[in-house]
Amino acid sequence: MMKRYVSIFIVLIVLVIGVFFVHQSSTSHLSMDIVNSIIESKGINNVTWEDFEKYTYQDIGSGNYIYQYELPNGFYLYLSGSALDTPPTYIYIVDRNGNRIDLKK
Repeated sequence: MMKRYVSIFIVLIVLVIGVFFVHQSSTSHLSMDIVNSIIESKGINNVTWEDFEKYTYQDIGSGNYIYQYELPNGFYLYLSGSALDTPPTYIYIVDRNGNRIDLKK
């Protein structure tokens, strides 16, 4: 009986952790066109975390905030910084081959 409760407890912890690390505030899908439009309209140094808050991301950072956004064709957009109340320090894209393209460094 105790083993059953421990198993249920572990499953609940895994579910809570999964919800914590995957943020899905909208069903909106991020595309390169949207990324380019935001950067062109605001300028790369004025892009904020809030500009992308309606898109699904994973918080993969530890110590710093690193938000990973899935783009089409196996690409990913990353926003990285030490605080959410200041613009991201780094903005970059990683292609399906693992090549990093720095947009802001």
